[in-house]
Parts: sequence; C-alpha cells; structure tokens
Amino acid sequence: MVGLGESQANDRASLEAGASSLSQGVCVSIDWPNRLAMVNVGGAGGAAGLAMPMANAAPFPGQAVWVAFLGGQPICLGIVPNAATGTTVGDAASGRVTVAADDGREYVVPYMGEPPTAASRVMLHWPANGVVLGVSSADETGTTPDVPVNPGGGSGARSFFATDSATWRSGGWADSTFSVSDTRSGFYWYGTQVRDSVPAGATVTGFGIQIAANQTPSSSVTLTLHADGGRAGAPPSALDTFVVSQGSGYKQLPLAWGAAMKAGTAFGIGSVQASASGWMEWQPASTSGALSISWA
Repeated sequence: MVGLGESQANDRASLEAGASSLSQGVCVSIDWPNRLAMVNVGGAGGAAGLAMPMANAAPFPGQAVWVAFLGGQPICLGIVPNAATGTTVGDAASGRVTVAADDGREYVVPYMGEPPTAASRVMLHWPANGVVLGVSSADETGTTPDVPVNPGGGSGARSFFATDSATWRSGGWADSTFSVSDTRSGFYWYGTQVRDSVPAGATVTGFGIQIAANQTPSSSVTLTLHADGGRAGAPPSALDTFVVSQGSGYKQLPLAWGAAMKAGTAFGIGSVQASASGWMEWQPASTSGALSISWA
C-alpha cells in the first residue's frame, strides 16, 4: 500500500521529471455514471478510449479535445476550439445549414431561431457540438494585443500512452498486463507516435515511464528497449537493458532510449524473465506505461 506522503512525493517527482504535458485526442464516448471522458490519444485507447476525468463541459463523441498529462495521468481539458463565425452556404434545409467557417472548413449544423438564409454571417457555438446561434449584425474585429517576442529554443514535452501491452508466457501471449517472473516477460508498444511527434533535430533532455503496479514482490526489475512496432508472433528482442525500482510511480529511463524512439529505431519497452523477482505485474496499456519525453 502506498502512503499519502509517498504518493505525493511520486507525483512531485513525476512533475519535476517532465511527466506533465499537453496533447490532443478524439472523444470516443462519455462514461456518464462515472463522469469520465473516453478519449483516443494518438491511437492509445483504441475504439474504447482511455478513461479520464473532465475539467470542463463534456465533449461530444467525435470532437477533438485537449488532454493534459499531470504527473503522467490524463485529464480532458475540453474541446479543441473551432471558428466562432462563418458564412452560410445556401439556405437552411431539414433543420440544418451548411456554414463555411472562418477556419476554412465547412460544417453542416443545426440552428437556433429563424433559419438563416444564404450568405448570412452567423455565430457558431461549439460546446453544443456545433450550432448556429443566429445571424450576426456585424463582425467583431477585436483588438490587436501587444504580444511579447517568443525567445525561441524549440523545447517541448509530451506524454505518450502505450498502444498495446501483453505478457509472453510459455510460448504465447497470455494477457494484456505487463508481468515478469521466471516464465513471464511483459511488453509495452507505442508505434511510431514518438518518432512522428518529436522534432527530428531535437535533443532529448528527459525520458521516463509512468507505472501503475498491481503486484510488486521484488525491489527492482530489468527493463528492455525493443524495436517491434506492434505485437507479433514472438516476443521482441532486447536492444538494451536498464534496471528500475519496483512499485507505482515515475521511472526515469536512459536518454538514449528516448533518442532511439525519436529516431524511429525503437518502438517499445519490455522486460526480461527473472526467477528471483517472484511474479511482478504492472497494469495494461490503458492505465500504465505512459512515456514522458522532453526535448530542447
């Protein structure tokens, strides 16, 4: 059992290690009984989505959303905004109207009040999944703010959930957990999302993995870096090994491993079978194994 003080210390270590970042995903559904958004983030979560609390109004399924990772844990901040104004394309029909929005896209949305006619400037409301609020009397031009100069640097940080996880046991895949024993070895896969997201010319300055453990009989476990993009008919071969402590929380990994994933020469984290460790089990990809990487 992890005490409150240890939990807070793990959260602080995760934040200081760069395990907090911002990403985008797509809302799959809303788990209303538990007030959770089910979100696909870069392929992680699949058709069911990853469960996460919401910090704003609930998005509609299919809407793009902002996802923050705080200490490696995801929170749905709300929808990615679309244009608030646009021009109708043709007259309204069957309770909907086509709007050429100011973001360059066309949307077919319902409307409130009287049906707008063709070429009307209208206001759009997106928290309601897109609805025309009404015809604008005039476009609001706003003001030009004094924006400070960006000092540059090209630095960044992101978290990446595993797209799959499994345990290899006795010649086959046993389940979706990440387990280690004298007959088991666990694996997480991430596909190409790290390579596709981190700038090719960047230098990795931080790299680690966020773990949620079910069973931790030993004090440490030997992890591996592997080059398999997804689950295959045999367990991935180890490119390198590194020992981390047991238990839940953030585990720092070699910067060279992050650089290999950025370069596209590695795509996952695994483990080696260990007879002395007992049976260790980490949770599956939906709740454990998120990578955090920072760069400059």
